[in-house]
Amino acid sequence: MVILLDKPEQSEKSEFRNIRFIRFSDGLTICRGLVANRVSVPTTMAISKAKKSGQLKSLSDLLSKAKSVIVADYTGLSVNQTNDLRKKLAEGAGEMTVAKNSLLEKSLKDAKVVTDVNLKGQSALVTTTGDAMALIKSLFAFIKISDLPKVVFGVVDGKRIELAEIKALAEIPSREILLGRFMGSIKSPMSKLVIAFSEIAKKREVSI
Repeated sequence: MVILLDKPEQSEKSEFRNIRFIRFSDGLTICRGLVANRVSVPTTMAISKAKKSGQLKSLSDLLSKAKSVIVADYTGLSVNQTNDLRKKLAEGAGEMTVAKNSLLEKSLKDAKVVTDVNLKGQSALVTTTGDAMALIKSLFAFIKISDLPKVVFGVVDGKRIELAEIKALAEIPSREILLGRFMGSIKSPMSKLVIAFSEIAKKREVSI
């Protein structure tokens, strides 16, 4: 850690006692009791640049593998709620990735997911390498309970879709429900037909 001080005696203050390196405004650098004209200390800028580069690469890898992406603002979610959301998304083979808006915007543009994006609040990418419908349904099942996160937009099969379209997809019944309804519609006429044949058979028995 590096901190700039105007006077050497400031280093004796309690708030500076756990600092390993102190660089004074006159260029002198000390290392806890050792005075030296030069001490090699990594700059914050270099560390920040390396960290930013690593995050961009991770986001790039994530987007290159994702089949569907939903951008959401999770502002207002507690830590526990965020953990619950991650678990819910996992049920639909999805995951949630959090990063600074500037990094998310750059990664989305670099991956050509979108050409224009201006994120606000605390943003996250909700992605899946599997079924987009499963991801959307898992996300909105959570939103139905907590009213968060707020969906900004999504990208499914390379096409950008807005909130209204995503909501419409979330409301489409699942394959199992549709199949059940279809089977029910088939069984209903058949049941009536069976009852009708049964009544005819009974009448014939009575007449005989």
